[in-house]
Amino acid sequence: MKNAAIQIKPIKRSQNRLPVSLLSTLSLQLLIKKMKRSLSWAMGELNTTILLNKQKKQILLTVLHRDTEIVSFQSSDSITFHVIEGNLKLESKNRTVFINKGNALTFSDNEEYTISNNEETAYLLTMTNKN
Repeated sequence: MKNAAIQIKPIKRSQNRLPVSLLSTLSLQLLIKKMKRSLSWAMGELNTTILLNKQKKQILLTVLHRDTEIVSFQSSDSITFHVIEGNLKLESKNRTVFINKGNALTFSDNEEYTISNNEETAYLLTMTNKN
């Protein structure tokens, strides 16, 4: 997915979010590179940017260091992981799934899961709620 651009309708700017007009012209690859140059990334933390935050849909871009593990619980009606760089391993009570670069997976059940990776990884996380 080389130089894939994000197209999002303009919404109000928040202090913790990039202006959407800027996002509409940046490619994901450039945004990921910028996130990897941040101070928090240099200190070993994951880095997340909110791309869209509406009542029924949120989209986050997350960049993980190699060998990161996150335990989470899905509270949305649907959650989709779309890997832009690297890979993700998602483990839940009922299954283990590997998601490679360019692929996506949607969870529609409210279940606990663990995300891990074995290389630097960037992914889009889309959460949708019916209510």
